[in-house]
Parts: sequence; C-alpha cells; structure tokens
Amino acid sequence: MLKPTLFLSILPSALAAAPLTGHIYALLYPNINLPSSSSLNSIGCLNALGQLTLSDCAVFSHTPSGYGTLSTAAGNCTFNDKKAPENADSLFKGYAWTCGEHLEVEEKENYYLGPVENWTDEFKLLGNGNLRFFYDVPALPATEEDKIPVWRYLWGSAQVGVPEEHHRIGLLWVKTEKKGV
Repeated sequence: MLKPTLFLSILPSALAAAPLTGHIYALLYPNINLPSSSSLNSIGCLNALGQLTLSDCAVFSHTPSGYGTLSTAAGNCTFNDKKAPENADSLFKGYAWTCGEHLEVEEKENYYLGPVENWTDEFKLLGNGNLRFFYDVPALPATEEDKIPVWRYLWGSAQVGVPEEHHRIGLLWVKTEKKGV
C-alpha cells in the first residue's frame, strides 16, 4: 500500500499534461487567410535552433502546463538569449528566438497555441507573452542554406510596424503524431 505522502508526491506529475508536438511554419502577413491557412501557404518553417528556413522543419514540443514552454531536440526555446542576434533595425531591439541547451525560459514568455475560431486542433497560431501572435524577420529564405533570425514583433507609437525591409509573419503550429521530442 502506498503511503499518503508518497502518493501525493506522485499525483501532480501523473496529472501533468503531456507535451504536444508539431512543426512551426511561417505565414507572411497580410497574406494570412484565417482559417484556411495551412503549411501549404507557408514561406518556410523553423529549424531546431529556432531559425526560419525553407524546409528544415524541426519537431517542437509544447508543454502547456505551467507557463507553456517550447523546446526542440536542441533544447529550450527563448527570446532572452543575449548571445542571439539582436534586432538592431528595431527601436525596441530584442534578441532572436533561439533553441538550445541550458537556455532559461522566463515565465513572461508564456508560449501558447492561439484559439482561432473554426480551426481544428491540427492548426493553431503560436503566441507568446501578452497576446503576441506576430513576429519580425529581416528577410525571407530563398535557398536551402538560408537561416533567418526570428524576433518578436514589438511596436509602439514611435514604431508602429516592422522595420523597413523586414517582414511581419505569423507562426502556424501544425500538430504531429510524434509524442514528445
């Protein structure tokens, strides 16, 4: 028979939500046609390091419990790695999204799969922080070798759009059958 203290220590982990797995595709704004967008409309996908590529699509694992983290086979994903490329063209700066070992994810990042009316569980937009569903890229991938940094789309009265020559994208989560990374 289990001792009550042992049972209580097992209970939270047994009830924790299983990670969801999926690929993340980039959709070019304003060409995002909800809810008919799919990976077929994408301009590329994110690799295991969190960069936009033409076709090097990593499997991401989303843990919805707690504050919602994302990871790949490379490790945790975050916008707070000070070694990542900085968005020097933006007034608000910020670091590129990076996935790797030993990266700390702050609670305020809070990754979630946005509920979009009439969409199935197969396709969701990836959001983070306080209702952020758009991201900033300095270029679009043109060759298989291109690895483009992805930054948060940040704006305010001094800069209401992405910097000149940049593109605003949405990130489409496409569920996979694989369980965990």
